[in-house]
Order: sequence, then structure tokens, then C-alpha cells
Amino acid sequence: MSNFSGQKIVGVSPKMYMDHQATIAWAREVKARQANHRAVTSHSIEIFVLPTLPSISEVAAIKGELGKVGLTNYRVIYGGSAGPGLLNQVAETIDGLFLERMAHDPDALVEIVNEF
Repeated sequence: MSNFSGQKIVGVSPKMYMDHQATIAWAREVKARQANHRAVTSHSIEIFVLPTLPSISEVAAIKGELGKVGLTNYRVIYGGSAGPGLLNQVAETIDGLFLERMAHDPDALVEIVNEF
């Protein structure tokens, strides 16, 4: 089942690159930046996170209503090919992007969310 509502998703997985403490700090920073972002509050875009098992419950508590922890049944472009400008180019054919290391920098993640 795909998300055909028009809302797009952007995902990040810090699991291979950040330890638990860095993941928690990143999640707090991203939540702070997206809490008042027009694209997030208008439900044009949703950010999902795929953390390591020890970080799942704490990241879920931090994210709360502002996003998902984990994801199923969506069509996303993954990895190095996913970056700024791509989602708008292929928005009709996919549900979102799953970003690699570039989105570990909250500023880079905000750059993509700003496209909405």
C-alpha cells in the first residue's frame, strides 16, 4: 500500500554512522528544526528515522507526533542518488526519499524539507 495522499516522506538512517548518543542528539536537533517548519506542520512532508535497535524507543519518544520511526509499504529512492531537488523531479512516481549520510547534518535535511 503506497501513500497516494500527496504527502511525501523523507527518511534517514543514522544506524551505521552514529552511536547511540549521537543518534539521540541528532533526533533532538531534527525535531527542534521541524517542529515549526511549514512543510511538516502542513503535512506536506513527513520525516522518518531508522535508528539502531538500542535507540528505537528513545528516538520514538523524541519524534513523538512529528514523524515515524520505521517505515513499510512506501516507494522511496534510496542512497547516494537521493538529494536536494530530486523529490520534486520524481514526485509523481514515488512516495519519498531515503537519504544517506548527507541528512546526518540537520542543515542538509532542512534543505530538502525546504523544497516543500
